[in-house]
Amino acid sequence: MADTTLYFFPLSCARVAMTALEQVGIDYDVSVINLMAHGQKAPEYLAINPVGKVPALKVGDEVLTENVAIILYLDELYPEAKLLPPATGPIDRARARADLMWVATVLHPLVRQLRAPKHYTTGDTAPVSDNALEEFGHHFAELDAKFATRDWWYGAQWAAIDGYLAWILSGFTSVGNKLDAFPALAGYVQRLHAHPAYARMFAKEGELMEQQGLTLPPHVVR
Repeated sequence: MADTTLYFFPLSCARVAMTALEQVGIDYDVSVINLMAHGQKAPEYLAINPVGKVPALKVGDEVLTENVAIILYLDELYPEAKLLPPATGPIDRARARADLMWVATVLHPLVRQLRAPKHYTTGDTAPVSDNALEEFGHHFAELDAKFATRDWWYGAQWAAIDGYLAWILSGFTSVGNKLDAFPALAGYVQRLHAHPAYARMFAKEGELMEQQGLTLPPHVVR
């Protein structure tokens, strides 16, 4: 048994932490928290993460939550994995953290609006979804211009923010949306799926789904 355990559910944002762990290359166990059966609200899991979300990363007796925090922790312990870009000083380091926080606070909530609009209103959910699509359109236009001139967020070197964007883009397309209007971003998705750390995460996720007998709702694609 490894000293490190990731609490995970397929298709959830815990993919981000798992991709980072795969990039680092350490041994870790996975505990599947079944969100469809409200496993995140079980007393046993709330004792680990009182917020009742995934991911959570348990290292020995310590527990760390939130993808950005997990990435920063892993980068500090395993700088050779290059989860963050090289920094020449505190400003560079702060900028890399700001990039991760932008994805976490701006794009991440939009995925939830698309996947679970009922959590944002007691009435018609269509305006919630429409708002998310409109916001994604603005941000994706900027990202499309960015990835028209580079392979990864920071240029030639993959970083953990690319793993985070992989989940964002998967969340956008998993409910039937297309990237036809953003050809550079669509090409970026192909590179993301071919990246070794992401490919290992995707394969491990599939194995876990099979082991747990998990099936996705018919309107959601993996």
